[in-house]
Amino acid sequence: MHETFDQIADEQQVIAVHSKSFALASKLLPREVRSDVCKLYAWCRWCDNAVDEAPSYAAAKSRLNTLRSDVECIYDNRDVELPASKWLADLVLRYDLPKQLPLDLLLGMESDLDFQPVKNVADLELYCYRVAGVVGLMMCRLLGVKDELAYENANRLGIAMQMTNIARDVAEDWDRGRCYLPQSWLDVDPSADDRPTDELVSESVERLLKLAERNYKIGYRGYSALPSGTRIAIRVAAAVYREIGTEIEKSGFNVMQKRHFVSTPKKFMLAGRQLLEEFSNRIRGRLLKSTNYGSFQTELTTFSKATTMNTDFHFSAIFGLSMTLVMATVLFALMAMNPKMESYSVMPWVYSGGCALGATALWFWAQNISRKIDAMADANANDK
Repeated sequence: MHETFDQIADEQQVIAVHSKSFALASKLLPREVRSDVCKLYAWCRWCDNAVDEAPSYAAAKSRLNTLRSDVECIYDNRDVELPASKWLADLVLRYDLPKQLPLDLLLGMESDLDFQPVKNVADLELYCYRVAGVVGLMMCRLLGVKDELAYENANRLGIAMQMTNIARDVAEDWDRGRCYLPQSWLDVDPSADDRPTDELVSESVERLLKLAERNYKIGYRGYSALPSGTRIAIRVAAAVYREIGTEIEKSGFNVMQKRHFVSTPKKFMLAGRQLLEEFSNRIRGRLLKSTNYGSFQTELTTFSKATTMNTDFHFSAIFGLSMTLVMATVLFALMAMNPKMESYSVMPWVYSGGCALGATALWFWAQNISRKIDAMADANANDK
């Protein structure tokens, strides 16, 4: 972290420096919620960095106490000490975030500081809930999720993503004297430098990623509860994290020799795939809505029918063209990375950038049309 503990940090800078995957996904959020989501994520990362990068254990404990005190001040409507805490204060005021959620997050950071071995899967899931699941629960409030059942899906998606992080960072955590793989799998004590064999670590990482996959599947079930404009950003973020697990699997779950990541071209390919899946799901959703409202639509005027059908057609056409440009973006980027002629190494990047800009513009155009369609459907249901 480039700022000192009591200095304000720009939330966009925090995200750009510390989470490139989230930076990509956040650009797909609607403008009206993007800034707030960035504030929440930046506050979480800023707190984590403040504790991890403290010059001493005593300083880290003092910082945690200050962070916890600021949370109490926010909910007591008192001034906070740290400038960065104002991000959270603004969100609490406007979204009525439950107090226990940020406190649970800080509790998770404290468990990193006063590390205790993770004994079993229950300990692992509790830790993942505190450092990631609570973020999903707070995100639900910011994104306007109404279905209370979907909150557990968000919690599970956060847990899955944190499990992927743990799998990726086993070697790095071990160097810090921590091991988040359950002792019941390894039967070792990292604080005593009792290092397991790489084979045993690989087996444990495989088990961890299978557990993460089960949580991903539960998390995916909550996508339908997200407002249509926010859904694709969450899908892309989850897909990129899940792909880290795929890269680890391709290496034979070898996490002690290298740190795995998802390349930029692969991220764009994943984003394109998620856009296509979202497009397919929305088309199916439109068909279901047409079926559900079929008896009512027979009573609509010919003009109203034509308007709805015309709007649906525009959405499908523009969204489909956006998907085509996404695929073109990926293809030109792949060509640029493997040029057949040295003189033809720049233009594919130009084409890729142009297609990316066009796809983005068409995507936001399609989002506006989608919101109009949803508004018409809601109005029709209310009139009925």
